[in-house]
Amino acid sequence: NAFEKESAEHDLRSIRALVFSTAFFFFLFSAGIWLTRRYIVRPVLGLNEAAQKIGAGDLSCRLEVTTNDELALLARTFNEMVEKMGGLLTELERRRKHAEVIIESIPAGLLVLREDLTILRANEFFCRLFNSKEVNGKSIAQYLPAVELQQAVKQVLSGSETKVGLRVEQTDSAFVRRVFRVTIAGTQLDDESERILMVVEDISKEMHQELQLISSAKMVALGEMASGIAHEINNPLMVLQMIAEKIQTQVSAESFDREQVSGMIGKLQDTIERAVKIVCGLRTFSRDGSKDPFDKVVLKTLVNETLTLCEQRFKADSVILSVDEIPDNIVVSGRFTQLSQVLLNLLNNAHQIAVDLPEKWVRISVAEHGDRVEIKIIDSGKGVRPEIRSKLFQPFFTTKDIGKGTGLGLSISKGIIESHNGRLELDDSLPNTCFKITLPKLQ
Repeated sequence: NAFEKESAEHDLRSIRALVFSTAFFFFLFSAGIWLTRRYIVRPVLGLNEAAQKIGAGDLSCRLEVTTNDELALLARTFNEMVEKMGGLLTELERRRKHAEVIIESIPAGLLVLREDLTILRANEFFCRLFNSKEVNGKSIAQYLPAVELQQAVKQVLSGSETKVGLRVEQTDSAFVRRVFRVTIAGTQLDDESERILMVVEDISKEMHQELQLISSAKMVALGEMASGIAHEINNPLMVLQMIAEKIQTQVSAESFDREQVSGMIGKLQDTIERAVKIVCGLRTFSRDGSKDPFDKVVLKTLVNETLTLCEQRFKADSVILSVDEIPDNIVVSGRFTQLSQVLLNLLNNAHQIAVDLPEKWVRISVAEHGDRVEIKIIDSGKGVRPEIRSKLFQPFFTTKDIGKGTGLGLSISKGIIESHNGRLELDDSLPNTCFKITLPKLQ
């Protein structure tokens, strides 16, 4: 019995030890779980919750730091990051509002368009410009001529031009003609496809003033051409008088040579046509063509008709005027009268340079480059001095003697060419003085 009793006590002690060990390990396990939840899981969950709140825009969220371990260091770093982020967002918002104020205060319409010319956003000035409260989502074609804009947008999107400037005209419901300067450029917004940035300026008042200056410049040009035109018309009149006298003598005779008289009448008709051509050219040049619609202009005809107004002046001063061969099929879109005025102004300038030089010559050349055409007026001068190149196209700047020039010619000419979506510039790639007109061809 003693042995059994000792064995039972031994088993009881074993059971007690096992229970105590189990309880102790359970306690350690529970404590481990509690400590893990208290010092690891809960801070991580708090970090996750804080991150979600910050992601939702609540930058006031901060993590509580109660310990001094690695997770506490992570929490402090997180709080510092949120603090800096808040400062950056505040600065970003300040800059956004500043940019918004600048955009809204710009005295020009500023728009962002889709490729199909739908307005994504426009500033308040554009809305006031066209007396419209809501323009977003509408097509720009409701406010400006779309055909010209589409061509410019294609140039920007294709990469052939980074920026395109043009003038467009519109007659409003009150039949008031308005002129706008439009600048188009491509831009990338966020990760979206390419958008179109457009700036629209109302230059109607400027154009009115420019027309007055054009009228003044025309009077100057007509005065410079007057003696040459008078001589050019006087020659045909003298020929007409001589032929008329010969015909009268032949007809007064008892018998006259019909064939000879017929030849005289043919010369008479040719001379009349020449005089009529000169008068028509002068009439075309002197009229106001600013309100003419854009039309097909055959370049060869433009050059030839302009030359009738000035070629006699070149002959009288022994200045050789030559024109390279111009293909008949080169056509541009524009106002014939205005383009003729620009060409005549450049020819008059070239004449004034060449007439005082040992070599007296002026040449007109035309070259096609893809969808554009270049017209060059070259004279025997040795170029323009570097110190005045930047001033050439400024209004009222002139190198001529007092009383011989207003300084409006090149400035006005540049404006006219730009209104035709072209460029007028000094070409310094040649050894001689050369001004180059670039215009889009009519396809």
